Amino acid sequence: MKDTPAAPTVLRWTGLVTTPHDRTQDTVVQCADAAGRTFELRLTEDLSEALGGMLIDPPGPDDLV
Repeated sequence: MKDTPAAPTVLRWTGLVTTPHDRTQDTVVQCADAAGRTFELRLTEDLSEALGGMLIDPPGPDDLV
């Protein structure tokens, strides 16, 4: 019998972001689920810049792969 994949956990941004003074450390985006449990999305400098760019200028439908 094949296992059914679990639905992804929905997380919402809490509005908090911690940016490091040392570029070797991760940027931390604080998130929470519907039950109030907190989570951290940790992004390297490159990933932080990539996500920021996509949020400022989202790719169009022809840009998605």
